[in-house]
Amino acid sequence: MKHLSALALLLLLFAGSARADRPHWTNDTIALERITAQDEKRIRQLHLAHFNLSADVPAADTVLRPAVTRWMGSLLEAQLGGKGAKTGAAAGETARSYEKQFIGRARRDIKEQLKLRDKDDPAARITYTYDLALRRVYETDRFVTFRAEAYTYTGGAHGMQYVAYGTFVKADGRLLTWSDIVNARRMSGFRALVADALMGYFGVQSFTAMKEKLLVDGKCARSTFPLPEGTPGLLADGLHVQYADYEIAPHAAGMPGVTITYDQMKGFWTPYAVKIWR
Repeated sequence: MKHLSALALLLLLFAGSARADRPHWTNDTIALERITAQDEKRIRQLHLAHFNLSADVPAADTVLRPAVTRWMGSLLEAQLGGKGAKTGAAAGETARSYEKQFIGRARRDIKEQLKLRDKDDPAARITYTYDLALRRVYETDRFVTFRAEAYTYTGGAHGMQYVAYGTFVKADGRLLTWSDIVNARRMSGFRALVADALMGYFGVQSFTAMKEKLLVDGKCARSTFPLPEGTPGLLADGLHVQYADYEIAPHAAGMPGVTITYDQMKGFWTPYAVKIWR
């Protein structure tokens, strides 16, 4: 019996240690409100300006709602430019502000393009498109992560896709950054970890071979490999590192993204991140 009691105690200790190695999953407890903005304008019957935004933002008037709204606004501004909505604007107002700007600019640009065409040119259709979907993808008792996926086409050889993650602390609405999560003294090691993971994404066996596929400085090393401009995403299976189109690689390479598992993250967390993660 004593042996059984000792074994049971060891199993409990192991279970506790395992739980500490993963963020505590909780059901989706934050009520969400879906914000939509949609408009479609035809220019001279044939041509089209299209805007479609669908975003799930926290419904309750807490620190999370304005935080997620600001993040959504920053993504829209980075992709579409413009003035955006006034500071502190509600999510719906922010969405409608960018909708109005995009449609107006698209109409003007299409009309300018039509003026430059020869009368003998075929009436090829001109389409300006912007689509954005923002959804919650993971939630624990301490943080919630959203994923934004967008597509923009305003002429040229191809459209531009964009994927971004935003992880917010429930207690104060803080949007986690790389410096919030990765210990500064271990940053070079974390950069090397990301570089090694990306070798799998690109299907190569060496860092030198991978650099030949990238748009990075030739002097770039594993320990100095650039992290994305976008923020990290804490997900069920680990820390997601997502690059934008053209950020480190040509368009043909897509949007490189890798997940650093929570086991791999041991020793890299900041003290602040440990409190949020566990």
